[in-house]
Amino acid sequence: MEVIGTTETPTTTPTPSHLAALAEALKASDRPAIARIFGELADETLALAGLAPTRDLAGDLGRLHEDFHAIALEWGAGR
Repeated sequence: MEVIGTTETPTTTPTPSHLAALAEALKASDRPAIARIFGELADETLALAGLAPTRDLAGDLGRLHEDFHAIALEWGAGR
């Protein structure tokens, strides 16, 4: 499976760069960056849900997408 960078269209799994970028954003309390990264993770988990081999896994990834999306909205709103 091809791994993509954070600026490309999400089609595969999150890259280690997402985790490194998130760690840096959290250390810096960079709310816009945190929201952006969680938004990207939400997009990527939704794309993965469509590729899941079972309904259970697709459901788990769908719920993870919803959680990541909610975090992105909350941090993007400055709460």
